[in-house]
Amino acid sequence: MAGVDMAGFGNPLIFQRWGKARWAEVCHLLPFHMLDTAAVLDVGLRRRPRLFHTLADGLGMERDTARAMLLTLMALHDIGKVAAAFQGLNPAASRRVGAVIPGQTAVTGIRHDAMGQAILVERLPEVLVEQGFPDDLAFWPDVALLCAIATGHHGRPAIDAELSRLQGASRRVTSADLAVADGLIAAMAGLFGWRGGLPDPAGLRRLSPLLNGLFTLCDWLGSSDAFDPREAPCDLESYYRDTALVRAAAVLDAVCPAPFTEREVCPATAFSGLFPTLGRPTPLQALADRLFTADALPDGPLLVVIEDLPGAGKTEAGDLIVHRLLAGGRADGAYFALPTMVTADAAFARKFVRTPGGEDELTLTQHLFRGGAQTVLAHSRRHHNPAFRTAPTRAGVEEGAGMAVVWFALSSRRALLADLGVGTVDQALAGALRARHAMVRLAGLWRKVLLVDEVHAYDGYMRALLESLLRWHGMMGDPVVLMSATLPSGPRAALIRAYAEGAGWGDVAAMAARTRPGAYPLLTLVSQQGIAQHPADPVPGPGTRPVRFEAVHDEDAVAARIAAWLAAGRSVVWFRNTVGDAVAAWERMADHDPLLYHARFLPADRAARETALLAAVGKTADPAARRGRLVITTQAAEQSLDLDADEMVIDLAPVDAVIQRLGRRRRHARTAAGALMGEGGEDGRPDSPVLLLCPPLENPRDGWYARTFRRAAVIYDDDARLWLSALYLLHPDRIPARAAGAGPLVLARDLRPLMDAVYADPPAGAPEALLKSHDSAQGSAAAERAAGLRARLTFREGLLEDWTKGAECPDTGLDEPRTRLIDGYTVILAVVEDGAPRLLGHAPGGTPAPDAAQCRSPLPAPPQPGQEDLVKALAATLPEETARLLTPGTVVFLTRREEDGTWTTPPLDTPRGRRRLRYGPIRGLEIVTAG
Repeated sequence: MAGVDMAGFGNPLIFQRWGKARWAEVCHLLPFHMLDTAAVLDVGLRRRPRLFHTLADGLGMERDTARAMLLTLMALHDIGKVAAAFQGLNPAASRRVGAVIPGQTAVTGIRHDAMGQAILVERLPEVLVEQGFPDDLAFWPDVALLCAIATGHHGRPAIDAELSRLQGASRRVTSADLAVADGLIAAMAGLFGWRGGLPDPAGLRRLSPLLNGLFTLCDWLGSSDAFDPREAPCDLESYYRDTALVRAAAVLDAVCPAPFTEREVCPATAFSGLFPTLGRPTPLQALADRLFTADALPDGPLLVVIEDLPGAGKTEAGDLIVHRLLAGGRADGAYFALPTMVTADAAFARKFVRTPGGEDELTLTQHLFRGGAQTVLAHSRRHHNPAFRTAPTRAGVEEGAGMAVVWFALSSRRALLADLGVGTVDQALAGALRARHAMVRLAGLWRKVLLVDEVHAYDGYMRALLESLLRWHGMMGDPVVLMSATLPSGPRAALIRAYAEGAGWGDVAAMAARTRPGAYPLLTLVSQQGIAQHPADPVPGPGTRPVRFEAVHDEDAVAARIAAWLAAGRSVVWFRNTVGDAVAAWERMADHDPLLYHARFLPADRAARETALLAAVGKTADPAARRGRLVITTQAAEQSLDLDADEMVIDLAPVDAVIQRLGRRRRHARTAAGALMGEGGEDGRPDSPVLLLCPPLENPRDGWYARTFRRAAVIYDDDARLWLSALYLLHPDRIPARAAGAGPLVLARDLRPLMDAVYADPPAGAPEALLKSHDSAQGSAAAERAAGLRARLTFREGLLEDWTKGAECPDTGLDEPRTRLIDGYTVILAVVEDGAPRLLGHAPGGTPAPDAAQCRSPLPAPPQPGQEDLVKALAATLPEETARLLTPGTVVFLTRREEDGTWTTPPLDTPRGRRRLRYGPIRGLEIVTAG
């Protein structure tokens, strides 16, 4: 530390500005708040030497110099608060500290962080040179980036438009403000000993997002109530040593954010030790067990692609790989990214709460870390999940850390700062968006394994974001695991190329475009050594047995076949493409007491539906309960749920969706009576086809798909690829590149050529009449991807360039950036009782359970005036974490209870006439004609 002559009372002006004024009678002086945040960074870097060494080495700086620079910049993060425009926001606090506030100082719309960026760019070079800094910062090209990293702690750096307005605003800062700023720069640089040394420009640009995320985290923690307000001036060095460092250590002890925490990992264990109740591993799992050892893995960054059929054990293979990477020191935490909230809930329960072998079996957390870890469910409706609310104790987290889990969970932008997370892919993709607090999410992902499941499920917009995120992980050297059953070759190559480019492997990136996926199942390792493909034998079972698809062209024929199956005692699942189609089929088949399951249910009702679904056609369903049961469902049941129907009807959809649904048919070996057989048993159910409801393939015309699936045509709009999907499923002998005379479809053998044939570009063999819809769909897909490219961060030129030279993502100020292009808006239903509104499904004093559903066309019209007051009234009745769901993007509809027990809204004017929303626990949320 330097002496106190420069950092203490040498410049009393620095004590004439307040930094925090949340307290009723006292404020916290600005220099003390600056030191609080610097102390958090200081303690954090000392506790996480790997992080500090990564930063210093990446910046190309000697470590003492790097520490001095980083702590100085961290302290100066709030230098914009010297401005009279900010100090005037609390005149009482300003009077207490002696700040002179002239009139008309406000600069409308300019935040103090933007003000600070402008002040620091202008004053930092001059003040440091005056203090003997040997480098002329005024001519150093990256001084603006250095300042933006420090001051952009409210979610993003200032953009050019803000800085231009600030430069042109009269009296933006006074001479007294600049004098205080100069004093603070000199004091902080002197206290921390930054007397010379600048980072390597390329290293600074590469690490700038990570640094900005860490600085933001330190500002959050340094602004906590643990730092008592201090209004009386004192020696800065003494305050820093005796107060700020002590309190920073206490805050980090309480919260333990992953970037600043070292956890003791468990040693590598065999597959049987990780999953003692699963028995013999599948071939893919055995392959992962053999490859992922410290001796076998290549050094450096690593991308893993796991491809196998649904139900073949990809989940356990992924968990094993995560465990081995942590045990081998390749990562210090993990984030498991799932496509939907439902799949995330199921994965969270399976990995961290519910144990397949009973209370004595360890959770995944306990297999990964000694002594527990912070474990968070990360999606916008995580507070609905009862497993998450009990997770701090059941997931192995130390009891004293329970409150810290709450801190991570209060906002989704903090969730990735926990050691382990399970959630939607959106939480990770938000780190690749030009949206607020993206850098905090990236800091949370540092040194973590990113495991992305069901990669095939993402559209062009999301894939553009995912490619950027993979580029970032490659730059940081962090491992990534991608899992899919039906990933087409084109997107697969693009994802591999993005990671390789980020890691700096130009030759590997070029190889990605030329490498064709080989056998199936397949485990691919991408490293600095190249792309290594390791085939595995398929799991004996559904994937290796022939499967026949039979076409049916109308719902009357479907109903007749289902009735015959039910009469024979078979369990049947009918996969429909939309909620409206599912409800219509449920009504048609009402005489057979069908179970309806889709995504538009309130949480409690959906949980009850899922329980009934598993009891009817789940793996452990009793044979008597399975007999003659009919389930009508949507895409909501095609992932995560371990279903095992005897027979299946599938509405025509893209081939990858059909394959996912097919994975819920005859998934486990059973007797003819439906009893579950042991490992290795032969399925005893009689041979039968899978019914594919589709239009006739002969002589298709424009609008071919929509004539049968009016509602689904809004979602699936590429008739050419849909026609090819039906053709090759019904006539597998026509699949190009498939061996002649191979017979019926066998997925383990034929899935790769099937996918490549359907997704060939252009769609070879598709009828000319359907190419118009293909061209239109391709145009829409290109527009989606273009939107993703505009919204994403490129991670090529550094934080400032990414923000100021790209198209800015709309800054809504919400926790949930737009990671998906979804038609419709979030709908929440409410009811007025005793003069006060409450959310439907949320009893006063009960567990918070608001629900949202995405409504597609025809969309309800925006609500009438008074919506804002209604949202505020509802929010006032809810706990903070639940009230966060009532965002400006949410539309609340009041309902009334009908005689039949359903809840309906008043009539709504829509482009297609008068409609109303109707909700009931059996049918879920519907859009119906207003009678």
